[in-house]
Amino acid sequence: MSSDAKSAGKKSADKPVSRPKRAKKGAATEGPKALGRPKNVPALLKPELIDAICRNLELGMSNNIAAEAEGISRSTMFDWMNRGAKGVKPYAAFHERVTRARAKGAKTLTELALAGEKGSSQATWLLERRYREDYGSVQRLEHTGADGGPIASTFDRDISAEVRKNPSALVALQSVFSAVLGRKPD
Repeated sequence: MSSDAKSAGKKSADKPVSRPKRAKKGAATEGPKALGRPKNVPALLKPELIDAICRNLELGMSNNIAAEAEGISRSTMFDWMNRGAKGVKPYAAFHERVTRARAKGAKTLTELALAGEKGSSQATWLLERRYREDYGSVQRLEHTGADGGPIASTFDRDISAEVRKNPSALVALQSVFSAVLGRKPD
């Protein structure tokens, strides 16, 4: 190694690298700009990414799968959609685009289901499950008593008196409760 290279190395090692300083919170931002990206501007939420997620949704994918296919986690997608629903910019525009893309996806599946051609039964199945509120079948099960009133419950006998008279019944009852509760009888 030559003496020039050694002396050049010493000069650069002796001299500290100067970096711009960050402005303190609440301080005026005159002078050099603060480092980093501006507040409330997401680093990942770019037009290309939004377009890709919306294309996936138009195919009928769920929000989570459409985002994960583009490298965005479920939690991030959920966060962006919640912020957008609250009207926070730029997430509000993202929320609107995603909502429109989901509607286009449902339209595509509906057209396929109504065509009655190959894949229509699969499209119907997916519509019933993905868009349950609009396309799912509703089943309601109600239990009622006589004449549509509440179900009446009655006890034919008072077992407390029998248990007091018969100590072996008390032991049997305790073992049943122990088995149900998963612990040994006292």
